[in-house]
Amino acid sequence: MASSNMQDEIKPPATIESRDVEKSMPSEAEKPDGAPIVVSDKLARQLSARQVQMIAIAGTIGTGLFLGTGKSLATGGPASMLISYSIVGAIVFITMLSLGEMATFVPIAGSFCTYAGRFVDDAFGFALTWNYWFNDAVSTAADLVALQLLLKYWTDSFPGWAFSLIFLFVLVGLNIVSVRAYGEMEYLLSLLKVVTIVIFIILGIAVNCGGNVDHKYIGGSLFLKGDAPFVGGIGGFASVFVTASFA
Repeated sequence: MASSNMQDEIKPPATIESRDVEKSMPSEAEKPDGAPIVVSDKLARQLSARQVQMIAIAGTIGTGLFLGTGKSLATGGPASMLISYSIVGAIVFITMLSLGEMATFVPIAGSFCTYAGRFVDDAFGFALTWNYWFNDAVSTAADLVALQLLLKYWTDSFPGWAFSLIFLFVLVGLNIVSVRAYGEMEYLLSLLKVVTIVIFIILGIAVNCGGNVDHKYIGGSLFLKGDAPFVGGIGGFASVFVTASFA
């Protein structure tokens, strides 16, 4: 009898989301006796599955794929590019497989930094989070510089720093607006990136098969031209890894 009374007195806390506190807070009459109200502080999850999937696909396509491919081909050669991109792609593929296994085994909210802290150590997860933030900060600055390089290819009449400054304000504005608006803009930009890659692949196949100025089939004839397939030796091969990782 005593244990039954004790179980009646100890009641589980009622948990509600922080954004619904004001509109769903129970009145004094609705509160269970002795049950404290615990407010869970979580971010608003307003990204749709469509937006998340497209952002994940386009997130694997970096700026280096658009701006550094030609330079890598000139400094390292076709064989160096093929091997470097294959190695980097294999590393990314294995990493995503591992992340998928951890997400399936422990479905918690958070990035791979959260899993690093859970499966390795909290200090490791903390360090990895700051490292990831620093990587994104540097990548954002590199993308703004890449805009100047892209603009310089077409015209020199417009100052490059102004072009980067305009897009910096655009980036800040997109991060200030609501999550849904940000997700929709990310979806459109990611879709544009994926469509561009598909168009490049189709054009590359067409040019290789004879859709060029000379109307000749290229095939693998350029694979051994000049210093190819390995240009610059081991130094050229190693330099391609930088572009492959950034791409």
